[in-house]
Amino acid sequence: MRAIKEAVTRVGRNASDLADARARGESRRYVLPDGSSVELPEHVGLALGETLFAPSRAGREDAGLTETIQTAISTHPDLHVRRLLHENVFVFGGGSGVAGLRERLAQDARTVGPASVSGDPVAWPDYLPRGGQAHAAFHGGAILAKAMAAQQSQAQGKDPGGVGGQDDKRLWVTKADYNEHGPLCARIKC
Repeated sequence: MRAIKEAVTRVGRNASDLADARARGESRRYVLPDGSSVELPEHVGLALGETLFAPSRAGREDAGLTETIQTAISTHPDLHVRRLLHENVFVFGGGSGVAGLRERLAQDARTVGPASVSGDPVAWPDYLPRGGQAHAAFHGGAILAKAMAAQQSQAQGKDPGGVGGQDDKRLWVTKADYNEHGPLCARIKC
């Protein structure tokens, strides 16, 4: 089912693409691993993709992807930083491979962002292997954690090779630490 979902789901240029696909009535045939096949209407894939931008279509009261990105960017008080954030939207993770997603985000970003910003989401870097977008957040977090552990170990004059010893507890912020020191706890610990 995952293979079908990934093959079927796509994002249209705008919400009217879904209505156009319904009117055409076209469908696609997919072969299942057991050899049987299933035929799905073309508009089903567009409806799945459209829920990323209009979750209310699936009965959800959440904000859509464009609105969520815009809200996150607009909460930063520095206008220069907001512009930088608009220019550096990365699309990674499990849903990043949905056909048409980057193009739709770029189009929507141009309508809600500053006029002087292109709004094109940053592409997957050429030097990274294709297909890695689904796990990019995990890999980035792992690299950051290892770098922080190595940096702290070097600052303390210890071997940076091992992570997980007694000294590494200083890297983690516990709830008790946060309750005692507040948001500055990360600076105190690291």
